[in-house]
Amino acid sequence: CINTPFNKDTQVTEEYRLRHRYFDIRTNQQLYRNLEIRDRVTFGIREELRRCGFMDVETPLLFKSTAEGAREFVVPTRNPGKFYALPQSPQQYKQLLMASGVDRYYQIAKCFRDESGRADRQPEFTQVDLEMAFVSTPEDVMAPVERVIRRAWHDAGHVLPEQPFPRMSYKDAMGRFGIDKPDMRFGWELETVTDAFRGVSLPRADGETHTRSGDVVRGFTIPGAGAMSNAARDRMLVRTSRNP
Repeated sequence: CINTPFNKDTQVTEEYRLRHRYFDIRTNQQLYRNLEIRDRVTFGIREELRRCGFMDVETPLLFKSTAEGAREFVVPTRNPGKFYALPQSPQQYKQLLMASGVDRYYQIAKCFRDESGRADRQPEFTQVDLEMAFVSTPEDVMAPVERVIRRAWHDAGHVLPEQPFPRMSYKDAMGRFGIDKPDMRFGWELETVTDAFRGVSLPRADGETHTRSGDVVRGFTIPGAGAMSNAARDRMLVRTSRNP
């Protein structure tokens, strides 16, 4: 009998599984299928971008430190006081490629950011990075990106949404949802309720609490919120104040 770290019916922690990832992948069919899905999706992305005239260019991972949004990982060298930085994104490289005549560039790029973990960000991640020169209209960008997303969605085994994707201007998104990347699954669109709050003191973006002439109050309706307890509403207010 060969001793194994665990079997498929064993309840072990995720940390323990990561320590024996080779065995977990071998015995966990879902993990193996995830690798297969990634392979199909990556191949499809490359194929669609090639059909759209994009060139796959690999850029270096060791780079000079630059002032960008997040903290960088630094890599020491054998020379005292000399360091490389891992790129947060290939931003400067692709700008050089545009100036060099590579009008349509892409790569499936590794990016590194030394920052606290969040739901949508981790220290190391992979992104489809692309750049275009001589673009005349927003549709010149959105059309190939939509083709790539639709192909990736299909290759991952999902049902395709209607075609084409709905287009929304920045002004429309901010006016209807108050954010430039709205999650439209909920349908919670903002409505103007200024008249209902005449004479009511409300917190303002500048820290003041009193309303002024010309102020606009907007909000959305939460179904069933009227039946919530005061404690539940207070918890919701705390959460929304932390995640504006």
